[in-house]
Amino acid sequence: MTSTDQIRRLLNAYSFTLDSGDLEGFADLFARGEWVFDGGAPLAGRQEVRDKLLSRVVLYSDGSPRTRHLSTNEDLHVDEEAGTAHCRRYVTVIQQTDALPLQVIYSGEYFDEFARDENGSWHYTRLSISRPFYGDLSQHIRPSGA
Repeated sequence: MTSTDQIRRLLNAYSFTLDSGDLEGFADLFARGEWVFDGGAPLAGRQEVRDKLLSRVVLYSDGSPRTRHLSTNEDLHVDEEAGTAHCRRYVTVIQQTDALPLQVIYSGEYFDEFARDENGSWHYTRLSISRPFYGDLSQHIRPSGA
C-alpha cells in the first residue's frame, strides 16, 4: 500500500470511527498526535481526546451519533524523503435524529499532519480545525460541564 493510500485510510478512519460510534477507535487515531479546534488549546494524545472531546458526543440507541462526516476538496501532500505529510480539506457534518430532520450541523476547514514510523506506517501528529460554520449541534455535542 502506498503512503498516499495509508494516509487516505487515516482520513477516512476519522469519519468512519466517529460516525459509527467507535469513540475508542477515534481516540486511537490521536495516540501520538494532537487535536486542535479553532486555535484553542491542543488535546494531546488518546486520553485527553477521549476525556475532553469524545465524552461530550451524544450517542443514540444504535450506538452512533447519527452523523456523517463528509470530507471534500482534499489537498494531500506527501514528502516521502522526510516521512511527513499534510492535507487540507473541508469537512461537512450532517445529522438526523428522531428530534432533528436530516441537515447540515457543522462545517470546517481541517488541516491534517502525519508522520511515518520506522516500520513504514503513518499516523496523525496533529489535526487543526479552523473557520467553523455552525448549525444545530444540540443533538450531537453536550455543552461543556453537562
